[in-house]
Amino acid sequence: MSPQISAARANRNLVILFVVTVGIFALSILHSKLFYKMNDEPAFLILHTLLEVASIICSFLVFGAAWHSWMQGKGLRDILISATFLVVGLFDLSHTLSYYGMPDFITPNSPDKASAFWLLARFSAAAGLLAAALVPGRKQYAGTKINLIAWAFIGTSLLIGLTLWNPALIPQLYRWEEGSTLLKIRLEYLLMGLNALAIFVYGYRNPSQRHTYYLRIALVFCLASELSITFYANVFDNYNLIGHLYKLAGYYYIMRALFETAILRPYVRLSRLAGILRHLSERNMALYRKARDNQVLLQNVFIQLGSAIAAKHDIQAVFSQIVQAAAAVFNCAHVFLGVRENGTGSLKVVASVSSFTPLEYLPLEESFMGKIFTENEAQVIKKLADYPERIFPAIQRARLQSMAGVPIVVQDETIGVLELFSEKEAAYSRPDVLLLTAFAQRAGEAIHHAKLYENTVESYQQLSMHYEVVKSIALQTSPGALLKMVTERLYDLLKADGAVSFIMHHRGDGLHTEPVFVHNFSPAEVNHLQRVFSRDNSAWPWVNSADDNTNGAQEEKAVTISILMRKRLEILPLQTGGTLQGLIAFAWQDADTQMPSNLGITLKTIAAQTAIALERAYLYENVKELALTDALTKLANRRQFDLSLMREMSRTRNFGRSMCLIMLDIDFFKKVNDNCGHLAGDEILRHLAALIKKHFRNTDFAARFGGEEFAVILPETGIEDAIGLAEAFRQKVEHTEFDTGFACNRITISAGVSMYDRDSGFNSGNDLIDAADNALYTAKQSGH
Repeated sequence: MSPQISAARANRNLVILFVVTVGIFALSILHSKLFYKMNDEPAFLILHTLLEVASIICSFLVFGAAWHSWMQGKGLRDILISATFLVVGLFDLSHTLSYYGMPDFITPNSPDKASAFWLLARFSAAAGLLAAALVPGRKQYAGTKINLIAWAFIGTSLLIGLTLWNPALIPQLYRWEEGSTLLKIRLEYLLMGLNALAIFVYGYRNPSQRHTYYLRIALVFCLASELSITFYANVFDNYNLIGHLYKLAGYYYIMRALFETAILRPYVRLSRLAGILRHLSERNMALYRKARDNQVLLQNVFIQLGSAIAAKHDIQAVFSQIVQAAAAVFNCAHVFLGVRENGTGSLKVVASVSSFTPLEYLPLEESFMGKIFTENEAQVIKKLADYPERIFPAIQRARLQSMAGVPIVVQDETIGVLELFSEKEAAYSRPDVLLLTAFAQRAGEAIHHAKLYENTVESYQQLSMHYEVVKSIALQTSPGALLKMVTERLYDLLKADGAVSFIMHHRGDGLHTEPVFVHNFSPAEVNHLQRVFSRDNSAWPWVNSADDNTNGAQEEKAVTISILMRKRLEILPLQTGGTLQGLIAFAWQDADTQMPSNLGITLKTIAAQTAIALERAYLYENVKELALTDALTKLANRRQFDLSLMREMSRTRNFGRSMCLIMLDIDFFKKVNDNCGHLAGDEILRHLAALIKKHFRNTDFAARFGGEEFAVILPETGIEDAIGLAEAFRQKVEHTEFDTGFACNRITISAGVSMYDRDSGFNSGNDLIDAADNALYTAKQSGH
């Protein structure tokens, strides 16, 4: 169902990609003096850690996406990929922590230890992707996802633990100054063979699917990664770095492939369904026009009736037109039309022409209309007084004497009854009944087509809503905007009197609700609902339904409740995997109003799609925050600092203003770590970061530059003001006692300030940083 790509084009692109990646190694070997480089150990460790963290995040994202994709289709391939990348993520994490130069991970770190985890991760990925290629696409997994995932996690954890606690099991995989041993090189060649085999299998089975194309690209990068690793002679050289870059590229394309299958595929399916529905709608309208054209073959009365009814698309208007036409044709002052209500033992009088208001519901056993409906036969009653058990007080008061009634049958199914009453005895004869039967037949066709049209419109509205939800998912709409859009569309579809929706925030202190859409709810009512839904009550119906479902899938359906608000509330929970992501509440002033029963599947589908979209939007925002925020201090990290500095320098240059940069560094921070431990050092960094946020202006931008060094960008600030701010903050820190819980609770800092304007002579952000660093160095030397 994913978009197609030419098989020849896909193969050509893969060959080009393979040639380019291999060509890089060929050039590097031919010109090794120019290319080969030993990287600085600290810088390489930071870069290696960032690359591995990105790869680990990709692995777990693939695991999570495949997990939820399995929930939709129960495919063996999805659960296999999910388990594979859970294993790969755990091995990659162990590889990162075991890398030579990193703090010891349980046992002393070594190149052999890191290489062992590298090989385990690569063999897991290669074997899992190859196995997924060999599994039939529509084959379903017979067990539950917890079984396979749990065994994968337990087995991986045991293997990691065994490797860590008994390093003697690890063979020699690396020799200093020589690089990989023959055993490791042979294993890398075996990995390349597995990747090449997987590329061939995917290409042989389904080369034209775009997600298969992305998987083959990922496997080419993985193959190139293993090739690069076979060349490295030192754990800090360029070949090792390129191997990790290629691996990250491969993981990225695996995520692209999963996007095709988990997000784009449902969108394509809905698009096709929209086309089918449009075709059905056009076909129904064509049948409707054909039925109207056939009316010219009937008598003039039927032509008038058909023309009047054909102009009506509203079902209630059609009901009214039928009784009005019957009253005119039969010259009758009392006409009643009743239809069967689903799930009830009565007929509902939906339209009437009479001097009195009839009962809204008539029991089948105690009324003339019910008898006609039950027996599916026309009835002529010449004298109503002979049937006192079926005469209601209103009929007696109107002094009605006779009746004729016929069932309304559509496609061999009785859907209602049409009755005529007269104030004269024996007012209707058999020919009148035959004419009334023909009239009822045409009326039944009109009702049938009106209902078809109404159902078509409703189906189109529901499908349009599905499309909007899927489109919002594909565009990565924010959680609030997505839930607001869904609530607005459902509010219009259900024709409710009011609606309110909440996003659920699961925090350490409990469940919190945030309203994102409110219509016809007072602030007091919204606050009341927030308090009710924030209790995390295990007695809520959706909590019980999720717990009782042993297969792990919850039933998304509206729940009717009353919270002493004098309104009928229908609550639609949005939950994934038993976790409540949000709630939508619809209100009706009339407590007897029922939600349309034909919308059950639509509400269930939209609730499931919306819940998944909210979960993915949360995941996207969390990943974005992790990428731009320092985990320890919660300040901006170096990446975000560089972007902000570039942006502020450009703005300053364009408007001819000035800006300043303050570099802050903790004096003798190493002594804090040595004397009180790294935990104390971490607490000092956290408290200092909080003090920076509090001291500087809202327009200033603070970041952790690295280690114990911080940076603050001061827009629209001159050098004198910046120096004053820096000195004031330095003195504040000097006189502040930090509540760290350790003996080391006082520090001093040094600060360096540089200014940028059109005349400063700085050409880049690095120049401005160097100037501030030089000032910082001077301050440290002078003791300030």
